[in-house]
Amino acid sequence: MIFHALAVRNTARWSPALFEKPQDARHDWQIASALALRIRARRAAAKPDPSRLGLAKRMLHKAIGLPGAIEAQARFRTTPKQQVDVLLRTGRRGLSVATLAQTPGGVDLGPLQPQLPGRLHTKNKRIDLAVPLVLDALPALLDAAPVTTEGDLLLVGRRSQRDGNSWMHNLPRLTSGRPRHRLLIHPDDAATRDISDGDVVEVTSSTGKVRIDTHVSDEMMPGVVSLPHGYGHAMPGVQLRNATTLPGVSINDLTDPERTESIGANAVLNGIPVTIQLVPPTAARTT
Repeated sequence: MIFHALAVRNTARWSPALFEKPQDARHDWQIASALALRIRARRAAAKPDPSRLGLAKRMLHKAIGLPGAIEAQARFRTTPKQQVDVLLRTGRRGLSVATLAQTPGGVDLGPLQPQLPGRLHTKNKRIDLAVPLVLDALPALLDAAPVTTEGDLLLVGRRSQRDGNSWMHNLPRLTSGRPRHRLLIHPDDAATRDISDGDVVEVTSSTGKVRIDTHVSDEMMPGVVSLPHGYGHAMPGVQLRNATTLPGVSINDLTDPERTESIGANAVLNGIPVTIQLVPPTAARTT
């Protein structure tokens, strides 16, 4: 459904699953629903203030009179197929999953029509980006800047055109060519540590350490090093024939799972203080 956000025409198509789900496995939506229901059960005793409900939820309660518990059951115990079917049936075109299943190629409902600002539920039909929740959190965000000591560098991630996601590493055509797994480091930072292009270094953070070969590049700014996203497949139990043969390490081995930002609760994946130390060639060959 997400690709319709990039579309220029209003289309709909129902594609059934290619493979049957094993009996001892769960769909992603089943896992997410079970987790959501458990969290909801733990919070039930807290009795949240109705004034803190989100705008969309307050409008839903007002429009259809659903109490929170019933709404949660409807959301978390119905399948995605059932939810999509309800959305299709309540639309203006009178579609359903059943009607789409009879048209494997899908239906074209014409060009997209403007829906804004009519779809906005704010009184002034505008979106306020400077909300107090975000503005009030800015001081804490500045205070949470990484604490570095002398000699530390800041680690950031990166992706290349053919490394958008880790599953792309299992395709030989996408992993051929120049190596893209290496640690990028600025020439000045490399020189002060006696590091040459191609040398193996040990990267250490507060939560872990990895060994990786380097690429000295002035594309990096001084004081910053970069590891790519999605490498480090050569682990026990990984069943990816091509990806497990690739060099590289996982940047997640250096991130701190306890460090999150306060508003979205996202993990902090960039600006990680690390130290870089050259690994002697004899030691590098044995790792």
